[in-house]
Amino acid sequence: MIGPPSMIVVCGGIAAGKTRFRQRLALACPMVRGAQVVSTDVMAAAMAGVAPAAEPWGAEGAALLQAAASAAGEALMHRVLAAAPPLVVWETTLAWDAEGAEALAWLARIRAANYRIILHGLTCDPAEAEARAAARGGRPLRTDRIAQSHALFRALAPAYVQAVDRARLWDTTGGRLRRVRPLGGSDRP
Repeated sequence: MIGPPSMIVVCGGIAAGKTRFRQRLALACPMVRGAQVVSTDVMAAAMAGVAPAAEPWGAEGAALLQAAASAAGEALMHRVLAAAPPLVVWETTLAWDAEGAEALAWLARIRAANYRIILHGLTCDPAEAEARAAARGGRPLRTDRIAQSHALFRALAPAYVQAVDRARLWDTTGGRLRRVRPLGGSDRP
C-alpha cells in the first residue's frame, strides 16, 4: 500500500448491517481482504463459543460478555495502532456515550497514529434492527438498547463525519444499501 496507513471504520447502531457491509467490502476490494479486523462482535462470538445461541446467557451474562469483548477490543486496538499495519478495518457501533466523547477520543488516537480515517456509517429502521438481532440469535440484546444505539449514532454522526478524512453514511433498511446524508451536515468525499 502506498501512502499513509488507512483505517476503515464501519460503524452504526446495533444490527444496522455492519458485519455484512464489512464482508461485502472485502469481497469488492481485494486490499480489504488482508486487512487487520477489529470487531467487538467477532470477539464476543469467539468468547461465547461456536454456537452462542445455545448458551444460557441471560441479560446479566450478555452484559458481562459484551464488557469483556469491549475490553479485549480496546486492548487489540492499542496493539494494532502500535504495530501500524497499512490497513485496518474497525467494526463498531461508535455509540457508547451520549456525548460521543469516547468515540471521538478513539478517532483522535487513530489520527494521532497517522492513520487516514475512512468512515462508513450504517443505520436502518430500529424496528428492523430489532428483527435482525432476533433472527441472528446469539447473545440476547435488550430492544431498548438497540433503539438507543441507533438514535445515539444518528445524533452523533455529524460529529463523526467532521472527525474523519472521508465519510459515507448508508441506510440498510429493507436489505438495500442507500447513501444518505447526516442530519446537520454532509458526508465528506
